[in-house]
Amino acid sequence: MNRLHLIYILLLALLLSPVVGDAQAQPSPPSLPVAQPAVENDLPEELSGVPGVTADWWAAVQENIARSEYRITWQERTYLDGVEAAYQAPNRAHNLRTYFTPDGVRVIPRFFDDETPPWEWGLTLTGYGYASTMLSTGADAVQSVGAAVLAADDNSIAYQYPNSPLAGWYVNDERGLEQGFTLHEPPPGTGAEIVLELALDGDLTPHLTPDGEAVEFTTPLGVRVLRYGELRVHDATGRALPARLSLSPGGEGRGERGRIEQPYSST
Repeated sequence: MNRLHLIYILLLALLLSPVVGDAQAQPSPPSLPVAQPAVENDLPEELSGVPGVTADWWAAVQENIARSEYRITWQERTYLDGVEAAYQAPNRAHNLRTYFTPDGVRVIPRFFDDETPPWEWGLTLTGYGYASTMLSTGADAVQSVGAAVLAADDNSIAYQYPNSPLAGWYVNDERGLEQGFTLHEPPPGTGAEIVLELALDGDLTPHLTPDGEAVEFTTPLGVRVLRYGELRVHDATGRALPARLSLSPGGEGRGERGRIEQPYSST
């Protein structure tokens, strides 16, 4: 298992999206209607003259169809081993399918040829704490958050962690899968940096970009398929804070850990 550390304060958002430019043989998703601006007589011929059917109504129908390609719904069956039922959301623009569980998210291609997905990517929030404390004593300093209570609404889903000042959320849309966290109060102790620890699962290999602003993931054949980046951090006043990502080795029994950092003054 890989692990990701994220240092941030108050409000954070990242975006998970496919890497553009690396070709990978995948089946093409079927073509579906896409919403277009309503114009005069912009109706299929078979609907022309139907009472109550207008261009605006038809545009709304098309928009609803398009939005359904990103909506989060409960599914009684999944493609994942060990997960019989879960919230899931397709992403038509990027050929992704995300499963949302109380432990975290797991992402696979939306369409694939074989019976099992060609790759799987997972991310689980495991805890948070001050960076100086966590780095000096390891995982024992992390404030554990445990499993979350989920609440889905259209194309977004909230992660509420019981008895924790930390809350998470995801938004699934044409840009990709956006992940966010809000820390309503600082963790116990003192320090200049706050770490959010996340564990990586799946069969993709993480690679930190040279500028430290993203982590890209490759298949065993070296094909880049996902990019985790566009990190944004704000404090309670809306002031943007500097942030960076990094990967670091994990502790005993953890394999590799990823570490995402955002340095800031706590005063």
